[in-house]
Amino acid sequence: MDKVRQAIEFAFEKDSDILNYCDPDYKDKSLKELTDSIYDKIIGCSISYTDCAFYRYEVDGLFVGFFFLIRDPNVLVSFGINKDYRNKETLSHFFEVIKDEFDENGFDCYMWERNVRGNNWLQKCGMEKQDCEIPNCFKFKM
Repeated sequence: MDKVRQAIEFAFEKDSDILNYCDPDYKDKSLKELTDSIYDKIIGCSISYTDCAFYRYEVDGLFVGFFFLIRDPNVLVSFGINKDYRNKETLSHFFEVIKDEFDENGFDCYMWERNVRGNNWLQKCGMEKQDCEIPNCFKFKM
């Protein structure tokens, strides 16, 4: 699991603004505390769900990000790309790779309302924003 933790840390290491977009409980915390909470969420899901997977995302053989999903139900739980690689081409391909891991029924993704960057990106990728039963969150459907 050390590789999972390292992947999460690398994906967010240069993003000094990430705390403005994440779980509101972490807005005054450190980046380390945030990445630890993402790691803990992934481990918790791995224990609770039998069909889930963590993927490393590479560009030209170089690791640049990750995503974690559950297949039953189809949910994209977490994702991130290192700030140096957040360009239109890479982000578009990243989403296609994620989408290809799910079946024809699509998938859901839950995002904090305050995560304007992530919410806008999911909508640009074709996901539909829906009301969510979780306070301060949006549900996106592909």
